Amino acid sequence: MSKNVWLYFGTSSRTLMIPASRLRGMHPDSDGTLELTFDSIVNTINAPADKASLNLFENNTHLDVMKAVTRAMHNETPTFNGFITIADDTTQPGFHEPEYLTDRDGTEVGTVVSINSLTIQDPTVGVLTATTAADYAGGTLTPRAGVWYILSDNASKVVHLPACYLGARVEYLTNFSFSGCILRSEVSTDKINNVNGEVGATIPSYATRLVAIGMNSSDWLVSFYNELGYLDPVGNGFDAPDLTNINNEDIDILSTGGSINLTATENAADSIVINSTVGGIDITASGAAAGEDIDITATGSSVNITSTEDTANAILLSATTGGVQIQSLDGGAGSSDVNLVSSGGAVNIQSAQSAGDAITLLATTGGIDITAADASAGEDIDITATGSSINLTSTEAITNAIVLNASNAAGGIEITAGSNIEISGDNVSIANRKDELSVLSTITDSSITVSYGTEYIVNDGDGGAIVLPNAAVGKRITIILGTIIGSNTLTITALAGDLLKGYAIMEATDAANNKTLFQPDGTNDLIITLDGSTTGGLVGDKIELTGISSTEWRVRATLSHTGSAATPFS
Repeated sequence: MSKNVWLYFGTSSRTLMIPASRLRGMHPDSDGTLELTFDSIVNTINAPADKASLNLFENNTHLDVMKAVTRAMHNETPTFNGFITIADDTTQPGFHEPEYLTDRDGTEVGTVVSINSLTIQDPTVGVLTATTAADYAGGTLTPRAGVWYILSDNASKVVHLPACYLGARVEYLTNFSFSGCILRSEVSTDKINNVNGEVGATIPSYATRLVAIGMNSSDWLVSFYNELGYLDPVGNGFDAPDLTNINNEDIDILSTGGSINLTATENAADSIVINSTVGGIDITASGAAAGEDIDITATGSSVNITSTEDTANAILLSATTGGVQIQSLDGGAGSSDVNLVSSGGAVNIQSAQSAGDAITLLATTGGIDITAADASAGEDIDITATGSSINLTSTEAITNAIVLNASNAAGGIEITAGSNIEISGDNVSIANRKDELSVLSTITDSSITVSYGTEYIVNDGDGGAIVLPNAAVGKRITIILGTIIGSNTLTITALAGDLLKGYAIMEATDAANNKTLFQPDGTNDLIITLDGSTTGGLVGDKIELTGISSTEWRVRATLSHTGSAATPFS
């Protein structure tokens, strides 16, 4: 039979054009009628059929008409054009006369003279509404074998199974899910998956199809299906279809001209898992154009890439012809940081580009800190240029725009060159300030004005008010707590017109030893407050003040706190 063959039937009240491929068969309906049966064009539920019954001019000439229909469908009729009028009773005087295939086919006998009836199935045939338990009492109205469509969105409704028998098959479908409907067998002795079915069991939520098979005269085996896989009979949950490879052959999921979407609605950490137990996983877009990217996006959660392989390139980000960009777009503080952390190993940033900026560390609005917080002696911060120079440049208009500071009393600064050392500037001062803190004073009454060049140990647990002298370039004052501030507060205040700059590092006293950095606002902060808890004031706390101008003290404070850390600056 050629493709796209259509059969046409017409009466004054109804017409039917149907693909010839949907023809199920032809059979005598009576001595004078021939019935053609088709797969329905509007209803696929419960396998209904569309029918065309033809009246014959002469009784018992069914075979001739069946031959004529078959020849036309297989393009053996001289007038064939893909559209075959089997029987058309309609009349329009002057425009259209009744037409029948047998008139054009040339058969001598077996002529169709009219259409007896046309039957087109109602699309609602085979549709059931799930009901309350009181309906279908005793199973007298329970649907029998076949496929049935269930209309219900109410968990209190019941889907019914008929009396069981060996080989029985009943299938129920729904377009929205059964939403917890009850599955019930109307015969009290029948079982559903080996459980008495008279009362029934809850159909799993999100099931869209269930199939019941009669295993014997009293046992139903029921499987529950969703759109992708199936739920086992005991109701443990949906599983994807078993795609286990056979004979080491690949499993290919191919979409030609469309997309492949993997979607899970489960609210779980592993709602979608791609797992290769002995091999690797490749995600490749081999034919993608510019902009057709591989996107990994987590909305409201994190993206974690983890490797347990013990190798130097356990995780590799590689762009063979372009760059690699790691960016945090939020612009907030703390939680939007980009952190490179290696526990037990090194962090290496390496570039093979022969360029002046082969590696660039750039903070467009803030500073850059390079800190080895827990390093031991010999675990140095090394900046080495082999064959090139090291340049430290600052454009800040301040007297200490670049600071080299070795804060330990026993540590110095060494500058060594193979040839000349050049230091140039409008004013160059090199001073030995070894003795600038040579005076040690113990405070038992904290309400004093302190002096330049003195290191104070505060042993006044009742707090008080320490007043700083006028700021002056190079002048230094150090305050160390020899006791905890037990009551009130200890304040360290600059004179009016002076400001505090610098920072305070707050370290928690609990096992976590978390550190928090606080800085003065740079505009009006001139007071440091120690309360013995959240803002510091514990034994060993140290505050170093250095005059960096006639109006500014640089603060470097190392403080301990209990509770939630708070800024000591105000």
